[in-house]
Amino acid sequence: MIQQMMALHQQQQQQLISNRNDDDDDGILKPEKLEMELKVAKQMCAFTKMELEKAKRLIEENIELKIKIDRMEKQKEKEQIEKDANAKQSKELLERIVELEKQQKQQKEENEKKVFVFQNAQKTLSEKIKAMEKQMKKEQQNMVNEGAIVWRTVFAEHPIPSEDYSSGIFYFEIGVEHMEFDGRVMIGFAAKQKPFLSVVRRAGTYAYQNNGCVYIDGSIDNSSIYGSSKNFSSKDIVGCGVNLGTRQIIFTKNGRRLDLFNRKMSISQKICKGRTYFSGKTHVMVTHKWSTL
Repeated sequence: MIQQMMALHQQQQQQLISNRNDDDDDGILKPEKLEMELKVAKQMCAFTKMELEKAKRLIEENIELKIKIDRMEKQKEKEQIEKDANAKQSKELLERIVELEKQQKQQKEENEKKVFVFQNAQKTLSEKIKAMEKQMKKEQQNMVNEGAIVWRTVFAEHPIPSEDYSSGIFYFEIGVEHMEFDGRVMIGFAAKQKPFLSVVRRAGTYAYQNNGCVYIDGSIDNSSIYGSSKNFSSKDIVGCGVNLGTRQIIFTKNGRRLDLFNRKMSISQKICKGRTYFSGKTHVMVTHKWSTL
């Protein structure tokens, strides 16, 4: 359409030029020619206006196209950024999963080791319990049963250091916090390997009883006086000692030395400080301290 109008415009211009050449020599245009020239001028103006509008539309379309292209490029750039971020996040997540799997594996191995150690400890404890039950049953068969009286003996954890000390006095005190009126308590020295349920008054034992009797190598010393001020009971503090040089045994009550007997201890084995009491109505609570002088 535009090409046809341009061709028509060129044809009209050529016709206008030809008409002008045919004018009179005075240069005055004829009315019909003037009308035609005006018509051609109007057509040229309309054509120019149409061309301008077309150019304007093309410019607007180019602008819109450029805006769309920019938006597409920005969207593409944004998608690329998101893609890179997702790739980085996926990589970090994968690394985290690998690390967690490694930690889980290590934790599983540690738990298996702990379970193994616990099972071994449980097995060892079970064996010890069985051995203790067996030993207790054996000791119960050998215990001294005087009517309703059952004796119990408590030993110190460590023996008297007789091998390391050739002189000086080993001395310890035991405080009787509470004891029933009919209770019987013996405090002194005994071999460490004596049975737990045995009475101190056996061979190799030296003890001072709450009724004032003293037991030496399992025998009652005749020099002690039953019912005297040498008895001890609740709130009393009983001291026991041995001169490591002379092997002389010492007993004290509330800080005062008692001359219960004048015999020496024959130490051929490790001796421990200990106490023996019988069960039943007796309730004995004691505290003790010891030192080497």
